Amino acid sequence: METYDPNKIGSRIAWGRSHSVYRYGENEVIKFPRWQSVFGTLLFDRVVHDELICRNYFGDYCLDTRVVQAPDGTHRAEIQPFVAGGHYLSKSDLADPVIKQHFDAFTDRYKEFIDTGHSPLDLIGQGGVLWRCLSNVFVLENKDLKIFDITIMDTKGLGGWGILFGPVFLYARIRQRNTLRWLKS
Repeated sequence: METYDPNKIGSRIAWGRSHSVYRYGENEVIKFPRWQSVFGTLLFDRVVHDELICRNYFGDYCLDTRVVQAPDGTHRAEIQPFVAGGHYLSKSDLADPVIKQHFDAFTDRYKEFIDTGHSPLDLIGQGGVLWRCLSNVFVLENKDLKIFDITIMDTKGLGGWGILFGPVFLYARIRQRNTLRWLKS
């Protein structure tokens, strides 16, 4: 597994529910999960699993993500490209015909993903739980859409932790389904 360079870690740029995000070198970010001490490598195994599955369906909508470890091997992190100027996908974005075209193509792929038997992908994220938006889907300055955090909402491979995640995923699925219907209306 690739090792990250602690000397390339810059200032913290985001502090979310699940990650602390720092600049990493010139063009990347490094994301440290807040729950790593509890879940260990379990979540990273899921990141790799979910990323591989989603790349097959969503391709360029996914940000490149590398799972890396500390030089001493004690913890892991994710590295992604640094993206400036983006914002959560909301209904007002869909008034732009270019963004609407991207959204329609994206939701066609999402429907195929679901129709082939996969559990829903977490598109609403933390922000979408509170506001009607898809906070894991960013609209970039060039009007492209990118999925920032890839998580398939199922409890497979989570062992006893599935008891904790099950109700959260159930609520998120309902909220997301309603948000997607509203965005498409």
